Amino acid sequence: MNFEIEVDECDESPCANGGACSDYIAYYACTCVAGYAGENCATDINECLSSPCVNGGTCTDSIDSFSCSCPAGFSDGTCATDVDECSADPCTNGAECDGLPPVTPDQYVCSCTAGYAGENCATDID
Repeated sequence: MNFEIEVDECDESPCANGGACSDYIAYYACTCVAGYAGENCATDINECLSSPCVNGGTCTDSIDSFSCSCPAGFSDGTCATDVDECSADPCTNGAECDGLPPVTPDQYVCSCTAGYAGENCATDID
C-alpha cells in the first residue's frame, strides 16, 4: 500500500505581509490584507497609480492609502479645494477681497476704498 501524507503547504508561511494561508490538497491560497495583492501577497498596491492628487499635487504611496502634498492655494486630501485666501482677511481699511477664480490660486486681489492703495490697501494716499 502506498499512502501519501498530506503536506500542509501553509507550514512554510508562504503568504507575506499578513496574508492568511488556506491549505488545500497539494496547493495553498493566500487571502491578502488590504493594500497587498499577488499569489503570495508580496505586491504592494500603488494607490498613486490612479493619479488621485489633482491641481499639481504630489502623491506619496503608503500601505492601503496615499497622501497628497498640495501646491500653495489648494488643500484637502486630493488637492481639489481651492483655498479662499480672503478668509484670513488680508485687505485693510474697508477694502474688498477677491481670492476665488479667475484669480490665480494662492493669490488674492484687494479692491481699495478711496484714499488707500497698495497690495493690501494699507497705504494712505490722502
